[in-house]
Amino acid sequence: MRCFIRILAAFIVTLGFLSRAHAFEPLNYGPSLPVSAKVLLSDWVSREMGMDLGGYAVAMTDLNRDGIAEYVLKPLKCYDPQGFCTFLILADARQSLVLLGKISAKKLALGDSYHAGVQDILAFRSNNNDYEYDIFVWDPPSMAYVLNGRTEG
Repeated sequence: MRCFIRILAAFIVTLGFLSRAHAFEPLNYGPSLPVSAKVLLSDWVSREMGMDLGGYAVAMTDLNRDGIAEYVLKPLKCYDPQGFCTFLILADARQSLVLLGKISAKKLALGDSYHAGVQDILAFRSNNNDYEYDIFVWDPPSMAYVLNGRTEG
């Protein structure tokens, strides 16, 4: 009986450590974009950023599970002294794009949770530590992603 209690206690302690870890889904910047998306993004980047789309890697994802892609733009060159890039999150809004957020980080990933029906975004502050990140959530009143928490890994 004591052996069973020790095993159960060890299992509960281990489960407690594991529950602190958050799952995340890395963004895939590799797949080619549909022509219509390239045109839309190229026009927006040129107009709003004064740049060429070729200066960005683009990931497509569906942040609110509505079947319409949102886009995450990652600059190919980041000039921040700390090595952070400013990622742009854009949504297709009837043949125009809407900026959902600008997030400065080393890299981004999609979180395993949702706020107001929109997937959280994890912004990593280190290239080597996957336990140290900021959590950005969708804020309906401001119609943007906002900082909601920070882990200290």
